[in-house]
This record gives sequence, C-alpha cells and structure tokens, in this order.
Amino acid sequence: MKIRLKIILGLIFLIILSTILMVFFKMLNALYFNNENWREAIINNYGVAKINDKWFKDGPMLFSMLLGPIGLKSMFSFNWKSGEIFLKPVFWDFLINWIYLITVLILLIIIAFIVIKIMLEKKTKKLSHEHIAKIDKIKKENQLTNSFDNSEYVLSNQKIIKTREKLLKEVKLIRKTKYDKVSKMYLIKKIQEIYPDFKKKDVSIIVNSLFINLENNLVNDKEIIIENFGKLTKVNKPAKIAINPSNGESIKIPESNNIYFKASKNLKLLMSDTKWTGIEYSKKIIEKITIEQEEN
Repeated sequence: MKIRLKIILGLIFLIILSTILMVFFKMLNALYFNNENWREAIINNYGVAKINDKWFKDGPMLFSMLLGPIGLKSMFSFNWKSGEIFLKPVFWDFLINWIYLITVLILLIIIAFIVIKIMLEKKTKKLSHEHIAKIDKIKKENQLTNSFDNSEYVLSNQKIIKTREKLLKEVKLIRKTKYDKVSKMYLIKKIQEIYPDFKKKDVSIIVNSLFINLENNLVNDKEIIIENFGKLTKVNKPAKIAINPSNGESIKIPESNNIYFKASKNLKLLMSDTKWTGIEYSKKIIEKITIEQEEN
C-alpha cells in the first residue's frame, strides 16, 4: 500500500513537471517567433480570423501565449507551409501541445489503474475478513451448541406430553501426562555427536550390543546396577483371582514377570531439582443427552 501511494505521488509530480516544461517551451516559442514577419506569414496561410493576435502583441509572459499563434487550432492543423516558408511557430506549438497531452493522459491512466486496484484489494480484503468471521462463528456454534431435537408425542391422562431429546456438545480441557520419548536411534545420534571419530555403524553395533547384554542378564534373573542412575530387577508376579469392576465377575490373572526399576539417590536428587511436570492440557468434545418434556 505504501509503495503504491509513493508511485501515485511520483506520477503526480511528473504531471506537474510536464506542465512546467510545457509552459517553458511555449514561452520560448513565443519569445523567438512573436514578430511581424511570422504574423504576416501565418495570416497568409490561415487568414486573419484564425490567428491569435494577442500571442503576437502581449509576448511570452501572459496567458495568451499558452494558446499559441493560432489558438487550439494548431493541435489539428497539419498545414505548416506558407509558400516556401515553414511555419515554425505553428509546428512547435502543435508538437508541444500533443506531447504534453499524451504524457498527461498516460500518467492519469496509470494513476487511475493503481487507485482502482487499491480499491478492489480493499473490498476483497473486507469480504475475505467477513467470510472468515462467518466461518469462525459457524464453527463455534457447531462446537459449543451443536444440538438436535428428536420429538415424540405421548397421550397420557388425556394430556399430550411432548418428549424432546437434546444432544449438547461441550468442549473441555482434559489434563494428560505426556513424556518425551528417547529412542535407540536418538542415543546413537547423541553418542556420535560426542565421539565424531566413530562411524555411525560402529556406534550402532555398540549400542545394540549393550541392550542385548542387558536383556540377557535380566532374563537370567540377574540384577543390573548402573552407578548414579539406578537398578533394574526382574520381579515375578504369581497368578491370582481378581474381580472385573465393570460386571463384578471373577477373572484369573496368569503369572507374569515384570521389570522393576529403582532410581539411585543421585537421580532422585536431579529429578527433584527440575521443574518439568510432564502435564499438558488437550481439548475434548463431551456429548450429553438431555430429555425435556412439555405438556400441550
């Protein structure tokens, strides 16, 4: 927008400059050619009635010099010879008028084009904002008050009771605990950054070997102790009978082996000093059905 306004101001300046140059050249034309010899030559060609007599009498300093030696007729006159004399005052006035007129018209057309473009863009932007606002309004209505009615009429004790089912949708924030995951590839990448001399393939073999070794030791009922980190232990859970809370039936839970991790004192202290909670909130749409009754 600012660039276009600067262009418009520049074009207006060019129109003013063109007008100043036109006046200047018309003054030069009047200064050099407003004498009796040129007056007689122009009268011989065009006649007394067609000449601008004030142009020859008043000189280059008055308004009459803008009209030229034969007035505005010079713009449409192509007869620039009187016998063997070439009528220079008429020709130069013709040339100055047409150059000025064409220049100003071109500049005005460019200004009009830019102004129309700015207006159309403003209108399009306004319509776009209105359209987006309508869409947002519809979305909010659909999320917060999206409902439908299922109506039934029941005859009871000589009264008509209208039963209406209404589905309401509400948006609520649900608290969730989220943990960032550290994969095996992430560990390989980090180790390679610390030890750039090692190839990625070699680092991958070392990491994979480490995890295979840990796995084998846990399977063989061995404790894995990592200094300043913690302890991994295989824990056996015997089979037991439990109750399904949804239907109250007894279910048998088979024997299983799990891994128990106990953090070291150093790791617990480090975790206590951090402010990270791992808690975030996410939006969830909750649907509720309500039943309304009306008597008619």
